[in-house]
Amino acid sequence: MKRVPLGLVIYFSLLLVGIIAIITALTFPKALSQYDIGPAGFPITIAITMIALIVLDAFFSFNTKSDVKLDEIVLAFLFLLAMISFVQLANYLGFFYSLPFASFIGLRALGSRAYIINLIYSIMITAIFWGLFEKILLIPLSSF
Repeated sequence: MKRVPLGLVIYFSLLLVGIIAIITALTFPKALSQYDIGPAGFPITIAITMIALIVLDAFFSFNTKSDVKLDEIVLAFLFLLAMISFVQLANYLGFFYSLPFASFIGLRALGSRAYIINLIYSIMITAIFWGLFEKILLIPLSSF
């Protein structure tokens, strides 16, 4: 089983978040005057500071990283991809249609192999949230 330095995976992931934050901030509108930093100034400053601190931390802790199995990293990225898909599915279909899938995948990722119990739990948690928000709090998230 191949092992990968966990610190490098974490540093790479955080660097990717910083780079995405900079790219996203560059799409913000420009400053209204030359003396204003504009809406992108603060996020870009935070992202650059974050990237610099990550690089420094990676440099100073280069020999203290622990290893992790490659399969565990792949599983974590697949779980992240599944949760991103859940958010996109919730945008298109609605929260209550995608919640059972997300809770089932989450329970499976946590290690539960009782598929029937997971299915019942996923349906019940969806029904509880629907009853709480739609009927009791009268906050329409979406409807069946």
